[in-house]
Amino acid sequence: TIVETAEAILSGEAYTAFGSIEGKIDSLSDKQGFICSITDPIYHREITCYFTKSEVSEEAYRGFRKRVMAGGLIRYAKEGHPTSIVVDTIRIFPDESELPTIEEVQALFK
Repeated sequence: TIVETAEAILSGEAYTAFGSIEGKIDSLSDKQGFICSITDPIYHREITCYFTKSEVSEEAYRGFRKRVMAGGLIRYAKEGHPTSIVVDTIRIFPDESELPTIEEVQALFK
């Protein structure tokens, strides 16, 4: 499948692959099923997230305005950037205020 994906990228075709996307959940919608958007810090683009499991969509709801990592089947545009993902798992990262300071990390190695 690696060769097929590489050929799709080089030939300019849209393709799908399993992977993960990291970014901030910045919009939620429940109009036609629950979806959200993750803003990717690398591409500065919104990636639409679709959910098939209610427990995963609830986790996304709790992750609103937070940095998350969503894993699942990613659809890429022919230019190679992700456009959407069918999310199987989602992980909410802790806020910066919850992370240890440099001094606390250095104290661990003394």
